[in-house]
Order: sequence, then C-alpha cells, then structure tokens
Amino acid sequence: MKIFLLYRLGGAGKTQIALEFTRRFKQRFTAIFFITADQEDSIQGSYFDIAKTSGVQDAQSWEAGLHWLHSHEEDWLIVIDNADDPKIPLSRYLPSCDHGNVIITSRNPDLRDIANQYLELSDMLPEEGIQLLVKHAIKDLNNVSDQQQKVAAKIAKELYYFPLALVHAGAYINKQQCLFEYLDRLGNQREQLLSKGPQQPKDKYYYSVYETWNLSWGQLSPDSRMFLGLCAHLHYVSATQ
Repeated sequence: MKIFLLYRLGGAGKTQIALEFTRRFKQRFTAIFFITADQEDSIQGSYFDIAKTSGVQDAQSWEAGLHWLHSHEEDWLIVIDNADDPKIPLSRYLPSCDHGNVIITSRNPDLRDIANQYLELSDMLPEEGIQLLVKHAIKDLNNVSDQQQKVAAKIAKELYYFPLALVHAGAYINKQQCLFEYLDRLGNQREQLLSKGPQQPKDKYYYSVYETWNLSWGQLSPDSRMFLGLCAHLHYVSATQ
C-alpha cells in the first residue's frame, strides 16, 4: 500500500490540495473515501460508512470497513484528513495490505515514520498569494485595475502569503468593499491585540490568521455570534467530551 503524507501547520491548504488531487485524478482510482481523523470516533465512524457504502451486509463495527479495503485488491484511495493528534495510533487504522493508496494530511511531521513518501508544504509564492487574495476580494476579476493589484500585493505581503489568512481577508474585503482601507483596519486590529498582551506566537502566521478572522467576527450581529457559539457547542467534538 502506498502512503503519502502532506504536512504543515493548520491553514496552509493541505486539505484543499488533497481535494484538488482527487478531483483531477478521480478516474485513476476504483473508489475514493474520505476519513475525518481529528478524533478516533470520527475515524471509526468513517470506516463504518465505508463498509455501508461498499455494500457490506450486516456491518456491525468500523472494522468491517477496514476489512473491506484489505480484502478488495483494487486501486482505491483513502484521504485521511486532519490527522493532527499524536495520541491517536493512526497505524491501527491503516489497512495492512499490498494494494491501495492513502493520502494523509496532518500538522504532525512525526507521521513521516509511517509514510512511504511525504511532503511539507512550502510557503506560497508572492504571485500565488496575490492571486488567491484577488480571487476572493474582487468581484469582477476581469476588470482588476493596476492600483487594485498593487494594494492587493501589499496586503498579501502583510499576511505572509498564508492561504487561510488570505482567504479570510479576501472574503472580508469582498463583503465590505474595503480593499483600499483594509491595511488600516488590519493595523488597528493588531494594536488592539497587542494591547491585550497575548502570549508570544509560535510562528509568524499566528497574528495574520487571527487578525483577519477577528475582523470578520467583528462584523457579525449579536444574534449571528450567538448562533455560531451554539453551533460550536453542539459540534460532535464537544458533544463527546
């Protein structure tokens, strides 16, 4: 079985790359399955779903899905997404066979030990970062002015060309139509964060992601914030704790 690990910190675009790969090469595989790997319960639930969708009769447990993959000598693909928790024994949830393919996305570089091949995502090139921001920020992509392009380049650089921060910023700019004011708003947000005395960030992306997210959060109505809080509280991760 071929196992490929794609790793980097959260928000770097690992899941999107894996999804794009499956979209482009779906004809190459006999079946494609997605496993959410942030908790063992979700992994087991995903394997149980594999058993049911694959026609396993009277499947009683998640092992039925694992057994189906093991016994079907086909060129299937499993995408194991967000396998970040080092406490989860991921090797337990990998079919033990000579056929099949697995892509793992994770923040945990130690999973290199169980992979045949691996790749750490690199930073986006400036041109790529600018393009991603413009894609989400400007409604009419066929009519982007030189001035808009220059401002977008400054914003992308300020956000270290980090995909998640760029998408957050682009969505906010698109909604508020504030491309030329965005850097000022971002600067004000940064001053507020620094005044609260947060802990030293682990990497240069910490502020860029949080700032762009918090700007959007600030635009929500109280009812919308309450609704999102309820959604977070009722998320299956919280419900099982």
